[in-house]
Amino acid sequence: MSAKLRWMLWRSTQSHQGFAMPVAMGVGVILMLLGMTMIVRSQDDRQNAIALSDRTKGLSIAEVGITRTQSLFQRAPELARLPYDHKDSSQSNAWVQYLEKEVCGTTLGEVIDVDQIIDDWVPVANTGHFKIIGYEPPGTGETSGTLRVVGTNDITSIQDNNPEKSLQAVVVDIPVVSSPPIGQEPALWVATFDAPGNGNLGGGNQKINGNVQTKDCEVTSGLFDKSKNLSDLKKWKLNIAPALDFPPLPLLPSHISSALTPSQLCGSKNCQLPRSGDNPDPGTPNIYSYLVTDLDIGNNSLSVSSGSVVRLYVQGNIDLKGNAGIKGETNALQIYGSNGKGVNGPAMNYAVAGDTKIYETSELKISGTADIYAFIFAPAAMAGINGGGNGLGIFGAIWINTWAGPPFGSNSNKNVVNLPTSFNWSLLPSTLQNSFSKIQPITAWRQEADPFRTSN
Repeated sequence: MSAKLRWMLWRSTQSHQGFAMPVAMGVGVILMLLGMTMIVRSQDDRQNAIALSDRTKGLSIAEVGITRTQSLFQRAPELARLPYDHKDSSQSNAWVQYLEKEVCGTTLGEVIDVDQIIDDWVPVANTGHFKIIGYEPPGTGETSGTLRVVGTNDITSIQDNNPEKSLQAVVVDIPVVSSPPIGQEPALWVATFDAPGNGNLGGGNQKINGNVQTKDCEVTSGLFDKSKNLSDLKKWKLNIAPALDFPPLPLLPSHISSALTPSQLCGSKNCQLPRSGDNPDPGTPNIYSYLVTDLDIGNNSLSVSSGSVVRLYVQGNIDLKGNAGIKGETNALQIYGSNGKGVNGPAMNYAVAGDTKIYETSELKISGTADIYAFIFAPAAMAGINGGGNGLGIFGAIWINTWAGPPFGSNSNKNVVNLPTSFNWSLLPSTLQNSFSKIQPITAWRQEADPFRTSN
């Protein structure tokens, strides 16, 4: 090897001395930075995972609150007609008053606690808490209410004023529609039952072949005994709903200008309505309306022509005694008793123009030998079936103030009110057809950015 080549190799070696150490140090710094970044990222990922878990749990608990509140609406549908804002004590009190009436001062079973539902956090099986923030019922022309519920799996964070830690808000739209009482049809709907021991329904073995609805929280077996007074315990039930009011009576048709006496309405022993020459209500082909001073057909019979619907608006009392018979399709005859004093609902005084008298149907007497095919609605009336006999009683439905003992009712061992499966609710006036609220499945679900927002 030449001297020149050896000299060049030596120079090359000398020129790289001292380079390895800086490179090694640089690589070490880079590795350290990468390690610190991975540690920080791992901590962020862990925090994000915890936050995501909290949000998921909060949403899950809020959905439990939605489900329970929807179940509450199912049990007390008219509550869905009342607004609620957890910041507004008047609206909170309206819910409290309704619920306390509806459940007679107790709780709605496993659904929700009345004391907790208002402006309080409701625990969910040791997993968290939910709270109803607001509810907007359907407005005019609307069919859905809007419910807002928040949920958290860490109530301490809420109490420490750190709600963003785990609080999640869910908003849903719940359809609340007016509908016929299909599935909960009351064959007998009364505000109260008469005191026991007077030979009334509960004191005897009179039976209702249909559902019974009452506002009376004090109803006991002495007033109404389900085992004795319902014809089929598996099919029918006693519904106690003190917050559910009677629907308003239908208006007297405006074309009626005078009231008929019973003899003017039915002058013969066997009366058939509509009478020859009677005109149907304006705009209807087969509905005939009559205003009568009172209704007393004695031992006579009244029938409705096939295909016709007859509505009798009564100013005074109703006496269907002896062998009185009202024949026709199940609810082709409808009897409405005046409520001029506003008992159990808005005052509806069946008086013609210029008549200032206040009318009230306070008595409805039916004998055990009578056959009455009719729908009877007299919210101020006291009524009952008096005596045994072979009569069918009421073949239809009766909605009244009080089911009473003598002289209105007495003991008998038979069905005194029968709601047939052929009962056609669509034949009733629209105010009665849609007298019940029905809760339908949720139609929309969304999260709310502001947990304590109460309205749109």
